Amino acid sequence: MSEMSEGIQIRTGFDRELAWQRGGSYRYLVANLEAPSVERPATRRPPLHLALVIDRSGSMGGPRIEAAKQAAIGVTEQLRPEDHLSVVSFDDRVEVLCERQAMDTEGKRIATAAIAALEARAMTNLSEGWLSGAECLARSMERGFGLQCRVVTLTDGKANQGILHGDELAHHASELRQRGIVSSAVGIGDDYAPDHLLAIAESGGGNVHDAELPDEIAAMVMGELGETLSTFADDLVLEIGAPAGVELVCWNRFPLSRTGESWECSLGALPASTSRRVVFTVRTPAGPLGASLAFRVAARWRVPGSQELRRTPASELRLTFVRGHENSHQPRDIARSLEVARVWQARLIREATELNRRHDFHGVRRLLRHELRHLERYCSGLPGGEELVHDTCRLRGLAERPLHERNLKQLGWLAYSEHSGRSDYSLRERGSWTNHLEG
Repeated sequence: MSEMSEGIQIRTGFDRELAWQRGGSYRYLVANLEAPSVERPATRRPPLHLALVIDRSGSMGGPRIEAAKQAAIGVTEQLRPEDHLSVVSFDDRVEVLCERQAMDTEGKRIATAAIAALEARAMTNLSEGWLSGAECLARSMERGFGLQCRVVTLTDGKANQGILHGDELAHHASELRQRGIVSSAVGIGDDYAPDHLLAIAESGGGNVHDAELPDEIAAMVMGELGETLSTFADDLVLEIGAPAGVELVCWNRFPLSRTGESWECSLGALPASTSRRVVFTVRTPAGPLGASLAFRVAARWRVPGSQELRRTPASELRLTFVRGHENSHQPRDIARSLEVARVWQARLIREATELNRRHDFHGVRRLLRHELRHLERYCSGLPGGEELVHDTCRLRGLAERPLHERNLKQLGWLAYSEHSGRSDYSLRERGSWTNHLEG
């Protein structure tokens, strides 16, 4: 089913449309949301307030801090006089180098001088640096709405001071997102903690970028800036109305909350000409033979730089209760089933990679022993399904020994990209995820 409203197209559907009357059926709801290509004059976009938060801890010394400084200076050159820039640096202490600096000629000179003076120093208090950048944006918003607000954090290290737990970082990121502040991050090298950056970006409605080498930092930051300037929808939310007794899980790790029989899945910002694909596991309750479970799916979003909300009309979907034999032999939507299988694979890559990073090899074996059996059954009869299962079986190698951190980051980023639909601004070809299982 497809609906068009104010430019965003949403297509939704189940992989199968029948459920066992005794309950316990698992169905997969696939939603694809696409923003149109919008060509608007630069003067028509809302003003941007960007906060750049730069790690200046000791490990950033040398080429990394110089590349981060050049990336930040490159950003100032792309901004318009009505845009504003805040720059925050952090090690074990936080320093606001400039706040809400208008990007006219004099403002760019002031910001560039402050950035150029940065030097690498001590420890890593990631959370305080990031939150200080967000506070700069919040103070701007208190003076009147009308800005696109983004905070982008550049770091190469694991936080060893401040907030160290992902759940707490995610909570703060979600609170900021609800106030209109989007958080993104660029991880540099091999030593940053991906769980911290993912917690900030996934709950903060933004992106995570993986810069393997210093010369990629500028490409990541400029790519993020380009997406920000072309944002079509801010705070995009998928609304799902589901009957009582239905259980939903989002496989893409987008934040999902429930109020009564309504579910909301936060997809963050959506640039023009881009899309988001979301897959939900739906577990059905028991029901009378021939009766149906009715679902309503719609999307809402905020127009960038304003409080104006827009939404699509609701798509109505149904799952019908049938006897066991009919349930077992029903047809399925091949295209949606393939989308489910690919997201399933990406989820397994992410989870197995995280377990390997913790050296929990028993956990990797337990995960794959359970999941591969179900994935193989699901992929039976799908075009390309046998190859997908065969490739996924190669994840068993993650249960044998620790992988090099660079391989883990490449695996994790490729799975994250498949999950979230985010763009890759790497200057190097990452190749297939199977290429990174050795080493």
